[in-house]
Amino acid sequence: MKVARAGAAGAVGAIIYNNLPGPIGGATLTNLTRPEGPYVPVASISGTDGTALVAAIEAGPVQGSLLVNSTTEVRHTNNVLATTKEGDQNNIVMSGGHTDSVAAGPGINDNGSGSIGNLEIALQLTKWSVKNAVRFGFWSAEEFGYVLNSLSPANTPPS
Repeated sequence: MKVARAGAAGAVGAIIYNNLPGPIGGATLTNLTRPEGPYVPVASISGTDGTALVAAIEAGPVQGSLLVNSTTEVRHTNNVLATTKEGDQNNIVMSGGHTDSVAAGPGINDNGSGSIGNLEIALQLTKWSVKNAVRFGFWSAEEFGYVLNSLSPANTPPS
């Protein structure tokens, strides 16, 4: 919502800082606009850097530049959905997990444990009767679409 409001105010870009000392973990901007306004290019900085930037702005005019290096592309993917034959098909309980991961949390860290847990529930459910139908979902490209870039000392461009 902050990015859309910045766009509505005429900003050509936005920097969002965390209200805590660390960096922002990530976000997804899946639409081009919201009712509050259009999205503009955005990056995030840590709470510490954000507090320092606010102090500098409050002390007087600040001029800066922002280099955002990102990729936006169309990707095609397939998902697997399966619903139990037993149970009320008008009252479905959903369980799901994504089957892709990111370099920072590969495989079992993200989301191997969730996917295998979901599969194990599906396998064990065959031993029980259910009142409501149960739908299992396995999808990919959950990690694709993160448009918000995170700037930290490790990946901040040199001055």
